[in-house]
Amino acid sequence: MKDAVEASPDATKLLSILARISDGVVALDNDWRYTYLNDRAARMLQRDSPDELIGKHIWTEYPEGVGQPFQRSYAKVVETQEPVVFEEYYAPWDKWFENRVFPSAEGLTICFSEVTREKKASIALRRAAAVFFSTKDSVIIADTGCVITSVNPALTTASGYREDELLGRHISMLFADHDRPEDWAAVGEFARREGPMTARRKNGTAFPLTASREDLMDEHGKWEGCIVIATVMS
Repeated sequence: MKDAVEASPDATKLLSILARISDGVVALDNDWRYTYLNDRAARMLQRDSPDELIGKHIWTEYPEGVGQPFQRSYAKVVETQEPVVFEEYYAPWDKWFENRVFPSAEGLTICFSEVTREKKASIALRRAAAVFFSTKDSVIIADTGCVITSVNPALTTASGYREDELLGRHISMLFADHDRPEDWAAVGEFARREGPMTARRKNGTAFPLTASREDLMDEHGKWEGCIVIATVMS
């Protein structure tokens, strides 16, 4: 690698760029030994410097990857000479990585980045969605104007309204004892309506429920609506 840098100004520029990017970049030879790592890759691979892995065999250094998607995907690229992109969990570090693997005449070039936070957020979102659609409690999501943006099946069953009849309507339409929009909004935000309430079905009949609410905030802490969770009282 040093010889290549000394012999080629273009290679020096390329390595300078690779040293600055946020992705980890490694090169493996045909014997599965590291021939290059940028500093970012060394840190993500839990080494103090690239020199600690140069010349080392990847599966000797990281035996937990043997037989796992990492090894199978790398071997597939060597066999087919076609690049692959995949996400995979590395259990020893409890981390997810996105991997972009490219064939080369010398072996493989791998660009990778940690996506643990994004992956865990995606998993949490799927679990929340499962709860949203399966819970027996009625769930209403409304925006800052008290307009309904989402409801779950339990709410449509309890109220008799179809989903399309509720979306875009003011939340007050569902509550017999607070059926005026002004009952639900004050100083630009929802009034604190919690506890026992009386809801109204599409056919006009009333039924009791207990409601709780949670504010929805964006990543900057700005209020953007709320979730109302209602338990129908038998």
